[in-house]
Amino acid sequence: MLENNVFIHIPYKELMLNFNKVEQEDFNIELCISSEMLDAPQSDDTDKILRLFADGKKDCTFHAPYRDLNPGSFDKDIRAVVLRRFSQTLELAALFEPKVIVFHAGFDPKRYLGLEYGWLKNSLRTWEKVLKKAERTSAKLAVENVFEHNPQQLLAIIKEFHPDLSFCLDVGHYNVFSSLPLELWFEYLSEYLAEIHLHDNNGKIDEHLAIGQGTFPFDELLKLLKRYDCSPLFTIEGRDEPAIRDSIEYIEKHFQQ
Repeated sequence: MLENNVFIHIPYKELMLNFNKVEQEDFNIELCISSEMLDAPQSDDTDKILRLFADGKKDCTFHAPYRDLNPGSFDKDIRAVVLRRFSQTLELAALFEPKVIVFHAGFDPKRYLGLEYGWLKNSLRTWEKVLKKAERTSAKLAVENVFEHNPQQLLAIIKEFHPDLSFCLDVGHYNVFSSLPLELWFEYLSEYLAEIHLHDNNGKIDEHLAIGQGTFPFDELLKLLKRYDCSPLFTIEGRDEPAIRDSIEYIEKHFQQ
């Protein structure tokens, strides 16, 4: 049985297609919100999902929309769309009361080479507006690493707004895009750590394999969590049901001791 700090990442469409099966499962859910869901909310679906959490047996977190959304974009119209999508997510959070809402920071070091300061200024403006709209939710807001080679941009954003903004470490993204020691990421960001996304790969592409089936050093992760006295939520992001099942087995064997 998974402990109550472990969640399974499920996209909205997948949840609705497999609702009856998920309803019988003994795990918490990270609901991945899509832009399509926000544009055309189905009240029947919303009521149905809310019933999953009504009896208190399951908790939820949110993963905000992220495709094509960049809070630090140099185009003000794109930033306006980002603000709208994030605001819609916060409005939905008022119904679901998720523990954490995870957002992608949107920084790509290849795309913004030499433009880091301008991107950061734009991003800070966006997050200031997002956090103002988040004042009515009890959820923690966290930004997740994706393409970042190092923690500096994320650290600058989080330090500006902490405790209203925290960090979500995605270990699969780290394994592909960062060559820095994992301990260095913990040194800079462990005090802000609210959630960890768990999946694996072989260090080349973002495969979302089961935990332990790639090259990410999970033994080191567990040691660092203990050393830095961190107690984040954990979210399994397997690419399919077998990867999720194998990851659950790994967690039960190695994480819950």
